[in-house]
Amino acid sequence: MKILSAIVIVSFTFVSVLLGCSKEEDHQVVSKPPKVVKHIIKPQPKRVVQEAKQKKEQAAQAPKPGLELSVASVEQKTLPSKKVQEKKQARAETHEPGQYIVKKDETLSSIARRKDVYGDPLKWPIICLSNLEKLADLASGEDFPHRELPEGIKLKIISRVSAKESIAKSTPKYWVVNVLSAKTERDIIAHALKLLKKGYPVYITSTQVKGKQWIRLRVGFFKTKKEADAVGKDIQRVLNFGQTWSTKAKREEFEEFAGLLSQGKGP
Repeated sequence: MKILSAIVIVSFTFVSVLLGCSKEEDHQVVSKPPKVVKHIIKPQPKRVVQEAKQKKEQAAQAPKPGLELSVASVEQKTLPSKKVQEKKQARAETHEPGQYIVKKDETLSSIARRKDVYGDPLKWPIICLSNLEKLADLASGEDFPHRELPEGIKLKIISRVSAKESIAKSTPKYWVVNVLSAKTERDIIAHALKLLKKGYPVYITSTQVKGKQWIRLRVGFFKTKKEADAVGKDIQRVLNFGQTWSTKAKREEFEEFAGLLSQGKGP
């Protein structure tokens, strides 16, 4: 009986195992390999390929939206216009050491006024004195300093550096001949031209006396009053009047004019 029971139990266990295995196999999902989809690329015609290549090259060579403007602006800044070049050339011509080329509509007074020349319109006699050979025939009339000069004339200009060097090498001389004092420049121009043509170191300065403006026509500079008096007598004969007198100029006046006059012509 015991043997029969054991056989039954073993048989039941074996049957159960078989049934379990069959159920597990029924629930297993057998995965099939995925289907591979291949895209068939048709070869493009040769003409289409070439056009695509050309478009790609053109796109690479085309400037970016802001690049063209920036390049143009740079070229505009780096390449000066014709007018700018002409101005630079004219400036170079007029700034050659020791000379000035007269431009259209310029006068002795306007040239003397320039900061790169003398910075004072009343210094026109200094230019005239240094260029007598070129200006002697033109030097006439009360309007001469303000009359237009022929364009293109090359005028000798004494530089400030040269004037200072001349003063440094010379002995200070403060005596001058006061030829005439007037209320306007026009009143002394004719007398100034007569003396300039004779080669006298003429200069014009302005001052205020008791609140009134005076224009002085002077000739200088001399070491002693005796020298100034002698030149003053000569000037009286040239101008045919006896109104000159000798006076001692201030140091500032000497430093302003002496160096310029010493390189001009004298009697």
